[in-house]
Amino acid sequence: MYSQNIQFRDEDFKKASVCGPIMGCAEVAIKNGEAVAMRNSQDLHKQLSFTAKEWKIFIAGVKNGEFDI
Repeated sequence: MYSQNIQFRDEDFKKASVCGPIMGCAEVAIKNGEAVAMRNSQDLHKQLSFTAKEWKIFIAGVKNGEFDI
């Protein structure tokens, strides 16, 4: 988890263009190329924060199909 006190604002978050307006989707915010936050679009008050390195490792796992349903 990202330990420094970086604040993410609502306007920092983006969700995938394939996500419709009604369904819940993951939203992601990136700050200064060093911190990433993720939240559910239906529960905006809870978020997870990661370092850029942690995020890159996660994305590599996604691309390798390690988290496919």
